[in-house]
Order: sequence, then structure tokens, then C-alpha cells
Amino acid sequence: MNILRKIILGFLWGIGFSIACFLVSTTYVIHVLPQVENISSDNHKERMKRSIFSQYDELSPKVVSTKLDGPIIETIVALKPSYEPKKFMSLAYFDNNNEFITVCDERLPVVATENELHYFKVYCPIPDSNLKPVSVQVTLRL
Repeated sequence: MNILRKIILGFLWGIGFSIACFLVSTTYVIHVLPQVENISSDNHKERMKRSIFSQYDELSPKVVSTKLDGPIIETIVALKPSYEPKKFMSLAYFDNNNEFITVCDERLPVVATENELHYFKVYCPIPDSNLKPVSVQVTLRL
């Protein structure tokens, strides 16, 4: 009889411990876990935004120098090729009044290495030698 009593008492202790564990884990899942997920998802969203914008800034073409040599503009553009290949680079030139002067399309050579900075020299004729380009807008396209 004494052994049966110990078995029943152990069974009741086990059920009580199981109920306590269930209540603690349910409380954690209902109250604590959603707050932790909100905090981590907000941090993850911020990190993703920073990562995406830094990659965009890193991959966008940058004008290194522009030199006017008679009726020709020599422009050097730094570009880091991405996994999405572009075939053409368009350079639009503007004067002091932000008025359009000319546009030049340059075919980009196939570059074997990605994520390396490459420099491209573009020569573009100016329709009127009196116009002095001040700003350049570079766009990439297929």
C-alpha cells in the first residue's frame, strides 16, 4: 500500500509540474514573445533599409571629373558593376541655368569582375562651343 501511495504522489507531482510548465510557457508565448518579435523585426527592417540604400549609393555611377577640350567634353565616370548588367550609360549635360545642352550614350564593355570600381572615359561633342556644361547626370539602362 505504501508503494502505491508513493506512485500516486509522484504522479500528482508530475502532473502539477507539467501544469506549471504549461502555464509559464503559455504566459511567455502570449505576453513576452510578441514584444521581442516586434523589437527584432523593427531592428531588422532598419538594417535592411540601411543595407539596401548603402548598396544603391555604392552601385550608382559617380562623375569623377569633367574636362572641356574645345568642342568635346571628356568625362570620367566611376562605376561598380552589379549583378544586374547594364549595357548603356547616358550622360546628360546641363549649363549654369540648368538648361539641357546635350546627351551622350556610351556602350559599357562587359566587365568580368563585379564589386570592383571601374573607370570609364566618355567623349561627347558639344553642339555649340559657347556652351559650358556645369553639371552631368548619369543614368544606366539596358
